[in-house]
Amino acid sequence: MSEKKLDVTKTYRFELRKIKDKLDDLEKGRIYEITKYGQDGYLNTNIVKLKEMLNDLLYKIEYSEQSDEERLSQAFKKTQI
Repeated sequence: MSEKKLDVTKTYRFELRKIKDKLDDLEKGRIYEITKYGQDGYLNTNIVKLKEMLNDLLYKIEYSEQSDEERLSQAFKKTQI
């Protein structure tokens, strides 16, 4: 068995959580065409957002970019005295 080079599920857990939440909402039918609730957004809009989230995550993995969690952690450390 090969050694794991990067634990993607741990490193990018915030990004993966956003994708999972979007998929869960779609699975539950949370789209404007069904619910008539504006905050759910149209199916097309949700698909576009999901594609953007996936592209963002893949870019971060391929180019070893920081995760959202790492960026937030660094920003928080900079604001502390």
